[in-house]
Parts: sequence; structure tokens; C-alpha cells
Amino acid sequence: MTLSQYPLSLTNNSLSLDLNLFNLLQSGITASYNYLTSFANDTEFTQKMAIAFGNSGDPSGLQTAWLNGDFSSFPPIEVRYQHELNGAFGAYGSFNGVIYLSYEYLQQLSPPSQGGLGGINPSQGGLGGINPSQGRLGAIAPLTALLLEEYGHHVDGVLNGNMDSAGDEGDIFSRLVRGESISASELAALQAENDQGNITVNGVNIAVEMANITGTNGDDSLVGTSSNDNISGLE
Repeated sequence: MTLSQYPLSLTNNSLSLDLNLFNLLQSGITASYNYLTSFANDTEFTQKMAIAFGNSGDPSGLQTAWLNGDFSSFPPIEVRYQHELNGAFGAYGSFNGVIYLSYEYLQQLSPPSQGGLGGINPSQGGLGGINPSQGRLGAIAPLTALLLEEYGHHVDGVLNGNMDSAGDEGDIFSRLVRGESISASELAALQAENDQGNITVNGVNIAVEMANITGTNGDDSLVGTSSNDNISGLE
């Protein structure tokens, strides 16, 4: 599989990206494809898919596609300003099959052309934890986590139709695909999470499943939005 077979697909309504942001996003797409291929080779693939999406759907078709490097099911991407996404970093609209990404979040991840600021420490997981020493390489990890999370919402629709799986199935899927372990308490929290929301794009209200920043047990630097942000500490 090469990126040229299934290149980054932006909708006609997407904001324009400079070369730095475009290359960053392409790198995230490539990393996502590689993770999916590796995941499809996992001996516990079926069991892990059931953890995220339940047992009602048959994931064998997706497994075969990913093993063969077929990522034609990966939705097109539309980059919008974060206020249009109701403050979210990313979202997925099932009615139109589009992944929405925050322009500001991509800017936050993207280091200046001379390197340095803007990287994210991949060892801290999730979508947060800025580490200025990581540069572009460190920025790919959280972007990939986000892309796989939103793709996970799409996969849920493929497997379960209009019956949305419990909690934030996209986040669970993303973690499993990337080889992260999920404790029983973390899984329970994710399955109880409400990721439903609404965004407004070009004056149209769209029901979506959303992704926002998640802190870790480490020392995270959390970057807020221009709106009123609530940050809850871990107990």
C-alpha cells in the first residue's frame, strides 16, 4: 500500500492548508493506514473489535480490506475552524460520512518550519501533553490517535448501522488499534462517556460524535480554546 493509492481526501468545503499542515495531515493518514494493517494481523482482532463495537456486526470484511491495504472506506476530511466544531478537536458526521478536524488543532500540532515548538509527546497518549522537543515526529502520534478515533465512529456505522455503540467507541477503537492497554475502569468510563454533539458548518447544524482533549496521569500542558473551557483534574 502506498499513500498514492488512497491519498488524503479533503472535501470541497475544507479550509485551505499550507504545505506544512497538509504534509502533517498526510503523515497522520499514512500512520493510520499502517496501524490498521498491523491491527488486522492481530490474533485477537475479532475480540478487540467486539470490545469497541459489540458482537452484532461482522468485521471480517474490514479485516480483509485492511490486510490488503484497501483503505477506500476511510472518509473524506474537512478542516474547519474550531468554533464551528463547538470547540472539539475532531468530529464525525454519520449522515454525510465526513471527518471534521479543527484547523487550530492542526496548527497547534504543527511545528514551525525550523523545527522546535508544537510537538506532542506520544508517550503521554490521548490528544494532549505538549512536548516542545518532539517536533513533527511527536505531532503525528496525537493526530493519528484523533484520525483513528473519528474513523472508529465510521466503522461503528459500517458494523452496526444506526445503532450507535455505547460510549465513545471511537476512542476505544483508536486505543486498541494503536496497541494501548485499557484497564477495566478506563473501559467502563469510556463506555459511559457521551460523545454526542452538534456542530454548525456553513450555517447547517450537523449531529456528530466529537473528540476533545484528554489529559493523562503525567504532566500535561492543556491548550484551551477561545471559548469557556472546563478542565477537571484526576482524583
